[in-house]
Amino acid sequence: MPLKLSLFVWALYVDKEFIEYFDTYQSAIRFAKNCYPNFSFIIKPVSVFTYVEKENDSH
Repeated sequence: MPLKLSLFVWALYVDKEFIEYFDTYQSAIRFAKNCYPNFSFIIKPVSVFTYVEKENDSH
């Protein structure tokens, strides 16, 4: 079964520890600034793939 790129999400890391995934970059920044104001953080894009069933070509 082939893979298909489904969407991107954003992963928040605070002091190199994974915290949570977010739908948007802005929501990850807002959360980090509100909940971890005195810590360094990084936000990384994460690709989400789904399996696509291959259709049989029957002629």
